[in-house]
Amino acid sequence: MKKDTRLNQKQIGILQDTFKRLVMKESMEDIAMSHGISRKTLSQWKNTVHGKQLHLEFQREHSEDFIQTFYDIVHEKMQTSFKDRELFAKLHGLLKPEKQEIVQKDERESSPTISQEMLDDIKERLGKSKTNITRVK
Repeated sequence: MKKDTRLNQKQIGILQDTFKRLVMKESMEDIAMSHGISRKTLSQWKNTVHGKQLHLEFQREHSEDFIQTFYDIVHEKMQTSFKDRELFAKLHGLLKPEKQEIVQKDERESSPTISQEMLDDIKERLGKSKTNITRVK
């Protein structure tokens, strides 16, 4: 089924029932079986553009019941909790966006330094060596 396929009334009804039953933690297989279709078909309907729009509408309607309860809890908690006051302010756009400055410190040395004593020691050791070191291009 194409992603932009428009669903018919029967398919819409099955999807609306599916959304309700998914909230109740039923499996897609059980829901599909009860409607006499395969899980794959149900999944394809759900993943169409129209199916996704229906799901979004369902979620909005379903969450409206909880919004007042959410605000009541936040209001009650914000009397004693800074975090809840901060959440309330963010929900209502009362806090300015936080700016974070990221500073990277380069801890690498700019150039390795070798003391004169180390250079003299290296030259001395190379001088004692019996092999000649030559530069190869």
